[in-house]
Formats: sequence, structure tokens, C-alpha cells
Amino acid sequence: MNSRFFRVHNSYLVNLNHIKKYTKGKGGYITLTNNENIDVSHRRKDMFLKIINQ
Repeated sequence: MNSRFFRVHNSYLVNLNHIKKYTKGKGGYITLTNNENIDVSHRRKDMFLKIINQ
């Protein structure tokens, strides 16, 4: 398995392989496979969406 990481917020670096769901909003938030919700910075949102949609 290839591990890919992305800093979705200054406080959070996440493994993209463990994202279960993205919920839209100003920045939105992601739900991880362990059911934790993490905010996505509105400044990093566009790059994050580009990476997960590849």
C-alpha cells in the first residue's frame, strides 16, 4: 500500500488512504476510517480536493 500524506490544516497531517468521507463547507471537514472528524483549512481546500480526485 502506498502511503500518501497531506496537511489539511496547520494542526493536522493526514494519511490520504484513511479518509472515509469529505463533507463540504467553507473549508469542509473529513471523516477518517476511525470516525474522527478533522477540519480542512479553507486555504488548503482546493489543493486537497485536487489531490483526492486524482
